[in-house]
Amino acid sequence: MLNRSLLATLAQIGAILDVVSTLPAAQRSTVYVQSHVGVHVRHVIDHVQAFLAGLQTGEIDYNVRHRNSPSEVDPDFAAAQLLAIMSACEALENLNCAPPEELLVTSEIDCLTTHTEKFRSNAAREVLYLINHTIHHAAYVRLLLQGCGIELASHIGIAPCTATFQRESQQSTAELSACAR
Repeated sequence: MLNRSLLATLAQIGAILDVVSTLPAAQRSTVYVQSHVGVHVRHVIDHVQAFLAGLQTGEIDYNVRHRNSPSEVDPDFAAAQLLAIMSACEALENLNCAPPEELLVTSEIDCLTTHTEKFRSNAAREVLYLINHTIHHAAYVRLLLQGCGIELASHIGIAPCTATFQRESQQSTAELSACAR
């Protein structure tokens, strides 16, 4: 289930890249680079790559960033990277059924000083983090694109619990309407 959810969340980034790729060349560059959509996409890719590398080494280092990389300025390059990481994620065993093998997670924790900490975690917990992190950045990108007059599919950047609330609210409204007949 976790693998499927991670892939569905990463597919939101793919859908964003698909929308950007349909734009005329001049607008595409403005939207992707100048509006910083590419920075958010690269950041998501960096985190998933760090996770995948960490599964091999036993240590996930979320401080590893590829700033100013081609994925920040070239949505086609980013799309190729995204496909590669999605393929790697698809090949993972069902993480929520796997034994909770310990991973060490490295991350900076302070904006005022350089302070890195190491934490114990496991693959399932980190996949949950990646899902939430990706949705968070998809929501930012949604706002950036709306500022450029570009709309995305309604599910992009929406947290799973918010989607459930929306479905239940619609169902409750439908039930009330049925009762009013």
